[in-house]
Amino acid sequence: MDQVKLGEGEISRRQMLVRDYIRTFDLDRLLHTFRRNAGIVSVAKPLGGWESEDGGIRGHFVGHFLSAAAKFHATDDPDDGMLRIVNDLVNGLAECARADGYLSAFPDTELDRLEAKEFHGVWAPYYTLHKIVQGLVDAHRYARNETALTLAMGMAHYIGRRFARLGRWNIDNILRPVRLNPLNEYGGLGDTLYSLYELTGDHDVLATAQLFDRDYFTGNLIRGVDMLEDLHANTHLPVMIAALHRCRVTGDDQYLAAAENGYDCLLGRTFANGSNSSRAEHYTLHYGVSDRAEHWGPYGDLSKSLTGGERILLRA
Repeated sequence: MDQVKLGEGEISRRQMLVRDYIRTFDLDRLLHTFRRNAGIVSVAKPLGGWESEDGGIRGHFVGHFLSAAAKFHATDDPDDGMLRIVNDLVNGLAECARADGYLSAFPDTELDRLEAKEFHGVWAPYYTLHKIVQGLVDAHRYARNETALTLAMGMAHYIGRRFARLGRWNIDNILRPVRLNPLNEYGGLGDTLYSLYELTGDHDVLATAQLFDRDYFTGNLIRGVDMLEDLHANTHLPVMIAALHRCRVTGDDQYLAAAENGYDCLLGRTFANGSNSSRAEHYTLHYGVSDRAEHWGPYGDLSKSLTGGERILLRA
């Protein structure tokens, strides 16, 4: 990352806005829900929105923030200000980690609920845990913080132990996010676990990473089957990236084939990210966008990918 620099222009200006935002953010506010979950007194002003005290994915922004600060340190940090932010935030998180490795802004009873049903309470808990673990991996990779690696490995082993006590079909239910806007989404956790394996050579972590390469998706891509229509794009694109990562760390070319076949399947589709695109016939005022906004449509047919939002706004 230290081999590329942006020239002057709009992208560079926006990067500096992000840098200043990180430098001035109150870390105690970021740590508030983690401390509360760990039983540590916090008097910080809670964050709002998705990071509110009862937010369904609370804690995920901390992972993003940690990744950003670590990458700024790796690219341009002459006074080590970003390094201090990374170290202070990691130290704060370390105080909130349990002895068994669990570290989150929500209790692990939410994982119990996910195992018992599909969802109840916190949205997509493994999605949020992915962001936290990825932030810790980046803090180690780009800022050389050893505590961050210890915390990330603690979480990886914790997750591995949870899955080890589950049966095959229970695991399949948890890791098969095929419904509309699935609330068992797990982000790029498999990809991040492969990163941890690369850093440590821990074969238990490798085995856990491989759990997230599901046959209904990655297996079908290996076989050249296009099953992307109606799947949640934000969930499954990271699984393609994990397949590339698995090939790199294990040498298994099947997973390179999965990613290449997946790429071919993507060529005739839009990738809808969040609410910036939607299927016009499913647009609802309740959501503000289509409830299918993050889902792939049929190959070669973009007619149902146009947003209905602009039409509604113009009419108003």
